[in-house]
Amino acid sequence: MSSPAPLPTNQTPSERTQERSGPTKPTGPAAAARGSDRSELAGDLRVAVSRLARRLRTTTGGGLTSTQLSALVAVEAAGPVRLSELSVMEVVSPPTITRIVDRLEEAGYLTRVPDPQDRRCALVSLTKRARAELRRIRTERNALLQQRLAELSPQDRDALEAALPVLRALAEADSV
Repeated sequence: MSSPAPLPTNQTPSERTQERSGPTKPTGPAAAARGSDRSELAGDLRVAVSRLARRLRTTTGGGLTSTQLSALVAVEAAGPVRLSELSVMEVVSPPTITRIVDRLEEAGYLTRVPDPQDRRCALVSLTKRARAELRRIRTERNALLQQRLAELSPQDRDALEAALPVLRALAEADSV
């Protein structure tokens, strides 16, 4: 007996269950309208998330660019890391990551030490100043979100809390 055909990846879990257990997926105007609704949802979600992210980015930073902040967060997550690895993590060219790290090192946010595995390479790691700055930025951004959440109705806060697992899954999904 052959295995079932793979299901389209653009279906929701409930649609996949319905397709396996009963009626086929609707076609025609109803399906087209739902596709249009999904397109509209995607656009609305993109705009809302972008605006919220922009608002958070502009409230703090302490003179750090978003690229520099991203590099600090990546080093924090990875621990001491080679520039070549950081370049891949940040999806920038090696010369670009070198410039970013040079500026962060000059500002006292990163240190370079020889890599014990390969003395030709250097590892970069966060300084105490960088850790304190990341803590401060997160605290300020969380305070802004807490203020915004306090302005919402309890029902809206509950809806956001219920949506968090889905939003996390979207944010952590591998990009193509």
